[in-house]
Amino acid sequence: MMGLDHSTGKYVPRTAESMTPNADFTQWTTKIRAGIKFTDGTDYNADAVKFTLDREMKDGNAASKVQLTNFIDTVTVCRPTHIELQVEDRMGGFPYLFTHVPGMIYSPTQFKKVAIRRCLGEPRWTPAPARSK
Repeated sequence: MMGLDHSTGKYVPRTAESMTPNADFTQWTTKIRAGIKFTDGTDYNADAVKFTLDREMKDGNAASKVQLTNFIDTVTVCRPTHIELQVEDRMGGFPYLFTHVPGMIYSPTQFKKVAIRRCLGEPRWTPAPARSK
């Protein structure tokens, strides 16, 4: 969602337009860039971000789960392009968390399809059909 310009030390928006803290840095309002879609056609919006963050905080791999649960208390969708992230403690460098793996948001639609296949013992990915000549 965010990037870090190492030459200036400033955060740069990627799929998020902005991450703005409240006065005491305990709540961050994130504005998601409008009009983005995942490759499966699902909208990249606040609901997708919340789905990914909630899922990663509950069942994610150890690295993401620890990073997210150590800092985030709640994720609230305010509007289709806005989420509020309540953090446990003041954190001025909070956007840095989203310059790495925790900031890689995935399609809830595709995730659910893959999760169902895995539960059924099917392959994770369906091979592309052979091209006809």
